[in-house]
Amino acid sequence: TSTGQDGRGLELAFFLLLLAVLIGAIAGFVGLMGRSLAMTELGYPAAAISIAFALTFAVSLPLRPLIGWLSDRVGRKRLMAVCYTAGALGLLGLAVSESLWQFLLSAAIMGISYGAEAVGSALVTDLVPAPSLGLGMSLYGATAFAAGILGFAGTGHAIQGLGMTTTLILAVSLQLAAVVLLIPIRVPRRQGSALENGA
Repeated sequence: TSTGQDGRGLELAFFLLLLAVLIGAIAGFVGLMGRSLAMTELGYPAAAISIAFALTFAVSLPLRPLIGWLSDRVGRKRLMAVCYTAGALGLLGLAVSESLWQFLLSAAIMGISYGAEAVGSALVTDLVPAPSLGLGMSLYGATAFAAGILGFAGTGHAIQGLGMTTTLILAVSLQLAAVVLLIPIRVPRRQGSALENGA
């Protein structure tokens, strides 16, 4: 149920959230493709690459309900910032990974970043008034697909032109920029919670 103020349309805070989600997700897709390409270049077998890929989502899956539960108690913006920061750390680790355990560790850390998706959908309901909630959720849902297209399409070109390490560092910058974009968002105060605006 929307807790946004009635009678108001989509506002700047919502579009800042969309932009944060977009660039954070682009960075995540850069990490997914970049890890596969980096491991292939180092001669790792397809099984190892698949395990690293699966580990990212194995970490993410049980975290989603936990993060959703926590977001009602410690603040959605704060948790999204934690998720994006974890993504930045995972990408930074990926940029220097050579051993299999390093790739697996970075994959696990990057899995935390996907919890931002669950928190973001709840934050949309806080920002968007009921009459516009259908449109707001539709735009939010489309953001991940747009990020996938941009992330996957751009990663190969970026690696070819800039190199793997530089591309991954740029992805780290995108995750940190997503955190910065969350700062000016002001969330309507929900009953029983005064944490959001300070998150």
